[in-house]
Amino acid sequence: MKRPFGVTVLTVIAGFMAILMALAALQWLGLVPWFGPGPAVRTFNLWYALLYGLMAYIYIWLTQMLWRLDPLAFLEFNMPEQLRVTQRTDGVD
Repeated sequence: MKRPFGVTVLTVIAGFMAILMALAALQWLGLVPWFGPGPAVRTFNLWYALLYGLMAYIYIWLTQMLWRLDPLAFLEFNMPEQLRVTQRTDGVD
């Protein structure tokens, strides 16, 4: 199956985001110095490191699914629209 150009672009973006999230997780573990904005000294925060690691895992999963053209990967991009909370009016303007 031929991969559409748009899917390739989304795959590259998801892969780049996975690298950034993994780098941030390592920075919060204090293993890599900070680049750009952040604490001036090496710091350790396990909670932030775990959350950034989870985000890196999700982006790696998304990259693999997009590369294989799995239809379930497109739910990641459609999820915010599906979970959108509609505003209740209750007859009040």
